[in-house]
Amino acid sequence: MSNVSVILTAAGLGVRMGGDVKKPYLCIKGKPILQHSLEKFLDVKGVREIVMVVGANELEDVRDKLHGKYTEYGIWVK
Repeated sequence: MSNVSVILTAAGLGVRMGGDVKKPYLCIKGKPILQHSLEKFLDVKGVREIVMVVGANELEDVRDKLHGKYTEYGIWVK
C-alpha cells in the first residue's frame, strides 16, 4: 500500500529570481514550472497524494490553469 505524500511549494515571493513572474509560474515549453513539477510525480508508484502550496493571491489562477487537466488521476483543486 502506498503512503507517500509530496508537497510542492510555490508560495515564495521569488525576489532572488527577479523579473515580473515568480519562478514557479515561468513557462518552459509552454507550461509553468509548477505544472512540470506536478507531472513528474503523477506516475510515481507509491505517491498517495500531492499537495501544492501556493500564495493566497495566486490560488484562483492556479485553480483555473489546472482545473480539469488531471481528472484521470483524481486530482481536484480545493
